[in-house]
Amino acid sequence: MRTKTTYRTATVLLTALMLSMGMTACKSKKKAAEAAKPPDGEVEVKVLCSGPEYFTSDEFFRANAVGESMDQQTAKSKSLNAARGQLAADISTAV
Repeated sequence: MRTKTTYRTATVLLTALMLSMGMTACKSKKKAAEAAKPPDGEVEVKVLCSGPEYFTSDEFFRANAVGESMDQQTAKSKSLNAARGQLAADISTAV
């Protein structure tokens, strides 16, 4: 008799938990435009020399990279090293 009550209590608690999880999953979603805005205090950075016209083609090897650092010179060095590494990998693959 006691095990029956224990199973019933566990079943009721599990059902309540699943219902509460299901109800929170059905809340309204943010619109795509609202989600795309950067948070306050942050600025969107446009990456130069990126896009389909800057991809490696039959005529040219091209690479671009982004380096992140608090120091601008360090960020530039990181991005140059990453781009050089990408170029080296592309050239060795083509040869």
